[in-house]
Amino acid sequence: MSRIQKLDQLTASRIAAGEVVERPASVIRELCDNALDAGATVIRVTLEQGGIRSIRVQDDGRGMDKADARLAFEPHATSKLVQIEDLDSLITMGFRGEALPSIAAVAHVTLQTREQGTAGGVELRLVDGDIIAERELGMPEGTSVLVEDLFHDMPARFKFLRSDRSETQKALDAVTRLALARPDVSFRFDADGKTQLHTPGDNRLESVAYAVYGDAVARRLQYIHYDDPDGIIRLDGLLGEPGLTRRSRSWQTFVINRRPVQVPALMRAVEDAWQGRLMRGEFPFALLHLALPPQLIDVNVHPQKLELRFWNDSQIYRTVRTAVTEALEAMSYAGLEHSDTAAESAQTDTVREASPPTAAPAPTVPIPVRSPGAAWQPTPVREASRPPLHAPESQPASAFTVPEEAPLQLELRDMAADTPTAAPAAPPPRDRLLTRLLEARFRGVLFDTYLILEEGEDVFLVDQHAAHEKILYERLLAAADEENQDSVWKRQPCLTPLPLSLTAARRALLDSNLDLLEALGYSFAESDSGALSLTAVPAASIAEPVGSLLELLDDLEEERLAPDSGIRHEERLLRFATHACKAAVKAHDRLHEQEVAALLEQLVTLREPFQCPHGRPVLIRDSRLDLERRFRRIV
Repeated sequence: MSRIQKLDQLTASRIAAGEVVERPASVIRELCDNALDAGATVIRVTLEQGGIRSIRVQDDGRGMDKADARLAFEPHATSKLVQIEDLDSLITMGFRGEALPSIAAVAHVTLQTREQGTAGGVELRLVDGDIIAERELGMPEGTSVLVEDLFHDMPARFKFLRSDRSETQKALDAVTRLALARPDVSFRFDADGKTQLHTPGDNRLESVAYAVYGDAVARRLQYIHYDDPDGIIRLDGLLGEPGLTRRSRSWQTFVINRRPVQVPALMRAVEDAWQGRLMRGEFPFALLHLALPPQLIDVNVHPQKLELRFWNDSQIYRTVRTAVTEALEAMSYAGLEHSDTAAESAQTDTVREASPPTAAPAPTVPIPVRSPGAAWQPTPVREASRPPLHAPESQPASAFTVPEEAPLQLELRDMAADTPTAAPAAPPPRDRLLTRLLEARFRGVLFDTYLILEEGEDVFLVDQHAAHEKILYERLLAAADEENQDSVWKRQPCLTPLPLSLTAARRALLDSNLDLLEALGYSFAESDSGALSLTAVPAASIAEPVGSLLELLDDLEEERLAPDSGIRHEERLLRFATHACKAAVKAHDRLHEQEVAALLEQLVTLREPFQCPHGRPVLIRDSRLDLERRFRRIV
């Protein structure tokens, strides 16, 4: 008896549906993709009971005639390509040729469609993949697909669906990703009679971000643009200001040639660019659109079209990391400007960039529909803007006296090598806001930890420990980048050499990182017998120098064993930020006013002065207007 049998069409279609139709969100994504490929400018998604009872997707796209409508439910039928070579220039939302027949195999489907320029439309009703009814009808141009009773004959699949609320949220997430990828299209998402998302479709990234995330988030986003020097990759998008983070990557969206995708290399590039600006476990906001020639990517490597394969992962990584790094360096210095505090009067603002006095044009992302054989051209995008921030009216400042207790004589020059004794030149014009910090009056110390400074209508609180820690860390970073062996901190010679007992593997690890350890302030000596001893340690930093060195080697060993750790240079240095803490001024160390001035003078020269190496804020700002609102002196 033959054991090999050919499956019937319905069984084969339901098996194929397992790769494409996982839950209601999968159906919505496939139907929206088809609508986008049909040139739709308005898409409306309506759900009942999480999409399990019904899903309706309506669009104003090109529509179909009767023959194409029938053919669309045949396996491997598509309008997106003709031959295999067309895959090299595919610019649509992808192709598998199985979406509509797969959906029809696991649900009841009603298709209504009217081709542009025709007098009327056609309606098809399908059960188990077969057309059971067909009629002509009057309707607007476009297409409407109603999917009912999903998995009605498949209890094994139905039982894996979540609650209505959970399925609704997953469906909303799918539509949201598409809306962020296509700001030129208006999306509306209704669930059980309530509108949960409605984007304007005005081709502005800022507008869709406002619709998705709300004003409190949208006003803290900055537009970025970057062109790859090789002329291959173009990047546009929105980046959150420092402090705008979440405990998950839900605020990260990546779009390749108008397709929302999940690409680990892009996530890693963004987060590597943020190294030293984020606390552990926090993830920044990023909405990045990349445009590159379609022949350099493979869009058909994932059943649900969520992943891509690049011709050169490392170039994509470098481009995104460079773009985000440059954007962060440009934005982070402007974080001390006055802001509109109407929505923030109950909390202190973290440092963030101010908008220019005159709003720049909003982003425009024209996305014309192209045929499969059309030549690829990058799409121009105009720069985005946020509403201008308004400064409060000028009012006289109140006094705050410096504590009369004698401060601890703690000289910063004893901790940091080559600390200038003379005040440096005034910051360049680009650091206008940091100049305000230098010009602020020192008013005292709060809780023996936070320096209080007043400038104009603002008060600044500076964490003295975080500030000095960042100074030491950036000196470490610069020393390592320059590959010199000058100590970041002064070396403190040991009274007698301290013997080190290391295994062969640990000794090899030390030898391979000798330049870095010497930059930290360690010195070593080797006897004729090959025994190693510690002859110097970072000055004023380590109570147990041998134990601290072994901790460093443990960090290096952990980094060596971690996947792809070899190319994360700044992340490797960040591992030693804890050791920089040991050398930094501590909370509760009392600083003299001259030492405060020296600390600020060094702080404003840093590349990124607003976050410590662990991502905590170095300083925060509050305004007199904020305080008076809290005390109800003004309304």
